[in-house]
Amino acid sequence: MRLSNHIKIAIFSALTFFEISQIQGEPLNLNLSLCNGWRQDRIEATIEVFDPPGHPRMTEKLKADKMNTYQVGGKARFAVCDYRVRAEAFWGWGTSGNYLDKTKHNEILPGYRFHPTTTKAGINTTSTQDFTIGAGYLFTLGQFLEIIPIAGLSYHSQRLKIHNAQTNGECNRIVDGVRYLNQWQGPWAGVDAVLKFCDVAIQGGYEYHWADWRGRWKLHTPNVYGVAFTDKRKSDNVRGQVAYIDVRWNFAPCWEAGIGVKVGTWTAKKGKLKPRSIRVK
Repeated sequence: MRLSNHIKIAIFSALTFFEISQIQGEPLNLNLSLCNGWRQDRIEATIEVFDPPGHPRMTEKLKADKMNTYQVGGKARFAVCDYRVRAEAFWGWGTSGNYLDKTKHNEILPGYRFHPTTTKAGINTTSTQDFTIGAGYLFTLGQFLEIIPIAGLSYHSQRLKIHNAQTNGECNRIVDGVRYLNQWQGPWAGVDAVLKFCDVAIQGGYEYHWADWRGRWKLHTPNVYGVAFTDKRKSDNVRGQVAYIDVRWNFAPCWEAGIGVKVGTWTAKKGKLKPRSIRVK
């Protein structure tokens, strides 16, 4: 059996923040930001199972979207001479979203054919975690513009739980309560730019990511039929792109307020199937 797995993850977030410069002066500078805001996630997956190789036995298309979460966290920017370090940590929680799973079986048994199935459900629990750190070197272009080539590491995770599942229009109590976990981490490289005008600074950046991805569907508590299961996927071929922009206003000595927007997409290919674990109560 061979698995072809294609996963695409899209994230949009908008934040407001307050920033304080606790230590300021040459050659050392430290800025800390407290952030909160809104985030929306979207996950799309296409899974194909081939058995024997070259003959598709099953095609599954999964989509989870409109996952709105409230996000809190912080940013830190540290400078020593012309060296720069930035770190971010964010956590998110939500209670909304849509889940759709379409499965088509191409396998035909004597006297029986598997019919396509469509499962729809709501998402009543979501949570996210994002951690990023990077280091770079400052190049000043003129009086107002700074360019910082930068590289680092990042970790991301998404968790969701579905409820009120229906398959082909009928209540499906088998998959009610299924939890889905996404995790991906790896190195990245990019560039930051800062444009300063009087008391206003505009900072933007771009990151290109290489990552490993792990996905897991899990029904931990046995359902009404006494069945619990764990289904895992993985890929070592993940590529991601992230772009962000922050606008900061220095409204008082050592204090800043601002807003920011970040958009990210990740794509995982060449997935692998891990053995499925099924427990019957």
